[in-house]
Amino acid sequence: GAERRHARLFTSSGDAQWRLRRRGEGRLWADAAALWSTASGAAAVAAAAPWDAMDHWEEARCGAVAALYETLLCADALDLDSKDSDDHESSTRVDACLSALRRASYALLSSPALVKPAVVGFDSAVADVEAVEAAALDAPSDSDDEDSEDSLTARVPRGEKLADRAALREPLAEKLLRKEKDVSTVSPVSSKQKDVSTLLCWALFLKHLGGLDGSASGKNQASARERLAYFARDADAVSEIMRLALRWLPMPSSSAALESLPSAWRDAAQASMDAGRDGAGGGGAAVAAAAADSLSPAFLFSSSKFGLGGSTSARSTRAIAHRARRRSSRRFFERLALGAYRACLSALPALTRTWFSDLKDTKLAKALETATSAAISPFLLEREFDAVERAARGAYSGFSFGEHDADSTGTLTVKVSRNAREISATYSVEDANVQLLIKLPKAYPLVAAELTTGNRAGVSEQRARKWSLAVGAILRHQNGAVAAGLATWRANVDREFAGVEPCPICYLVIHGANHQLPRLRCGQCRNKFHNACLYKWFTSSSKSTCPLCQTPWGASYRG
Repeated sequence: GAERRHARLFTSSGDAQWRLRRRGEGRLWADAAALWSTASGAAAVAAAAPWDAMDHWEEARCGAVAALYETLLCADALDLDSKDSDDHESSTRVDACLSALRRASYALLSSPALVKPAVVGFDSAVADVEAVEAAALDAPSDSDDEDSEDSLTARVPRGEKLADRAALREPLAEKLLRKEKDVSTVSPVSSKQKDVSTLLCWALFLKHLGGLDGSASGKNQASARERLAYFARDADAVSEIMRLALRWLPMPSSSAALESLPSAWRDAAQASMDAGRDGAGGGGAAVAAAAADSLSPAFLFSSSKFGLGGSTSARSTRAIAHRARRRSSRRFFERLALGAYRACLSALPALTRTWFSDLKDTKLAKALETATSAAISPFLLEREFDAVERAARGAYSGFSFGEHDADSTGTLTVKVSRNAREISATYSVEDANVQLLIKLPKAYPLVAAELTTGNRAGVSEQRARKWSLAVGAILRHQNGAVAAGLATWRANVDREFAGVEPCPICYLVIHGANHQLPRLRCGQCRNKFHNACLYKWFTSSSKSTCPLCQTPWGASYRG
């Protein structure tokens, strides 16, 4: 990787010469990719930690992660479909080697020991990533300075500063933020390989994001997750990922049965079932099945036997090898596309729902919903139900919304009906109570949950409706679990009964994303708003007036 970096930067033909020097290494990198794609192989490499020595190797002039990105992206110009080459055998061997080298690089970068340094840390050494990330998290964020009206216009600019705010690794940020949509000057094959490389980079981002704990029990991880989620939102990540994924994502014809879906969908479902069986039983099985890693190299590259271009010159043998490479590459492309889509649903459900609701192709939307409800949603639904039940027992991520919470004003009683895919949440305080019914659709989280108000006593219809809208907003627009959404709602209701007025825009006391109280007060009507809610109102309405009294913000006509 370091050799390619120097060759590419300092000579115009250096990259091409570097690729030619790799043509005899195909079997080596294919075997390395196969080894590093296994759990034992990744563990052995992690124990040896060769990147520490690489990061201190001055002659290399680049760190271990930067070198691995060079080899990850080395296949951008390869042509697995080419038949019109002056030296077909040599070209085939080079292409097969670069493809194997890309797989080996992804296997290392996506391993548990390296996936975080592969995503965050700017250009630091692997050993310094924790300190670099901590410094980035200490920097002001979008939710800081909540009391300042000037912060309403101090938003994160687009482009490279997005990556700086999230502390992204430099080669990763460069790839993710580069929109390679103008392919007029490159061949279709080259464009395809660049799309694959970009999707692999997004896969690394999603793997790291999905592994972060967004709960209150892991505040540092929650803060890191929030920064990355902001980057994904502002970089329009899901739209870009799905633009790439839909190039290869196979769609079902009509049947909603799992066994009738294309093989990539069936393989992903089987991986979840296998992970569930390996879980610790009960909640362990539900969490393990939902967390099955469809972006792991073991899933992406299994049964992918890329040909290495043998020495035979028989035309029929070359044709057979060519067809085998095409089948193998197509299987990999389909699994990568499906893995990226599944990771978006799991790590960025709110952004994925927004993308899905904006789809203009109704046929595609129906096919995607059908396949999702059969192959992905059952495992994610079971995780939601399991999390809600554990939170009711006080055993979910360090908090409870049941009677075990000593700091609460009232109690929240929650019941789960798996057959009806329904969750009933009843908040009770003194002589008042209100019931919310949350119906999760078959294609959840691709399709939003449905909320209705059930039985109530001592609570006005207007307040009950406001609470229903608040929970709906939390579940639709935040990337947390249903259990976390109910906990946020419970905390808001507790604050309301303690006399704190909610934000008139979102109907919440505690903001669902940054957990801040309403602090910006209108000088005329004296209502308080969340900073984030008020900024969204200003930008969406193209006005700078109070949302309630319509007085120009900052003005007051009080005597």
